[in-house]
Amino acid sequence: MEARGTPSDPEYMINAAIPQDQWDTWNIDRDRALERTSSYRYVSPDVAGAEDLDTYGRWTSDPQYGNVWVPYEDPGWAPYRAGRWVYEDFYGWTWVSDDPWGWAPYHYGNWYMSSFGWAWYPGPIYGRHYWRPAMVGFFGWGVGGGVGFGFGFGNVGWVPLAPFERFHAWYGRGIGGTSIVNNIAVASTYRNARSVNGRNGVTSIAAADFGRGRAINSNNFVRASSTDLARAGSVQGRLPFTASADARRVSNSPVNTQSMPRVSDNTRFAQRSPAQGGSQGFSQGQGRQAQIIGGQSSARPAVIGGGNSNGNTGGWRTFEGNRSNTAPAQSQSMRQNEAPRQNVQQPVRISPSIVRERGPAPAVSRPPAPSGGFGAPRPQSSPQRSGGGGNRGGGGGHKR
Repeated sequence: MEARGTPSDPEYMINAAIPQDQWDTWNIDRDRALERTSSYRYVSPDVAGAEDLDTYGRWTSDPQYGNVWVPYEDPGWAPYRAGRWVYEDFYGWTWVSDDPWGWAPYHYGNWYMSSFGWAWYPGPIYGRHYWRPAMVGFFGWGVGGGVGFGFGFGNVGWVPLAPFERFHAWYGRGIGGTSIVNNIAVASTYRNARSVNGRNGVTSIAAADFGRGRAINSNNFVRASSTDLARAGSVQGRLPFTASADARRVSNSPVNTQSMPRVSDNTRFAQRSPAQGGSQGFSQGQGRQAQIIGGQSSARPAVIGGGNSNGNTGGWRTFEGNRSNTAPAQSQSMRQNEAPRQNVQQPVRISPSIVRERGPAPAVSRPPAPSGGFGAPRPQSSPQRSGGGGNRGGGGGHKR
């Protein structure tokens, strides 16, 4: 709908809608996925992103944890391995997954190694669930290092926290500096660090690579041996790494500058020229601007739309719906000579044929009303009646 005029004298035009683009299509697909998802039968409404799970995995019942989700992944897959670490305000280091379903399972609930592979436990369906940047435990291992204050290891690793394992937050209020507990056995500290069926939940990279926003792949992945994991140091509190510019970008894809709008070419709103009509479109940065002061306008600017008649169902109309105006926009002073508008709400006229065919009523001589009867002035000493008084009754002179 394209509207113009003053608040007391508006007009409108119905134009064709803008064609849908990829953003509209993406939103429509997301709405359909949300409507047909079955995951919220097992997940609390507090957990965002559960609508992505139906397509990429299956729900199954575990005797120990109840309903859990198992992704359709290859045998060598492990959680928190396909993605990268980015730095977010307040939350600090946040995991951004490359998995298409990787929102809810990496920011809510816990992972664990089950008899049917890696499974995600969303937690009880009732109660509050809070978003977290990642549900992992950090540790350092290997000599060298010196990257960042308080971190003396050459590599940094992380492991998904199993259900009910303690979470040491590295963000938020009240979190102090970095605290490292040396000489811990990672395999005995974290259940998911134990090798099961040839798979391991530990992921590590060089400490010099952490903080650069790089995706985890075969080029920078460092595998820790059992000896390395037996002499590691648990990292608690703030992680001692400085974020680079790349680590502050949520998207790892390059920006396509060719598709970005050139804002320097659109510094003013498009306006309708006084010499252009409803079907002539806008003039870019030309013509007289509408000056709306105290509800009055010096012109009829088009508020929304391009002003063309593509898809138009009848040109400019008043909100009474009884007049079409395709003439050029006029000023308020020029419109004073126009004929007054007819109101679409006409009075109701009932004129059946029998009434129209009836002739004039014959003259009837009626005697005057008796003194003191109905219709005569009420005596002053008359007692007050209840229930409506003399206006009620049959055949009264006030009844029409």
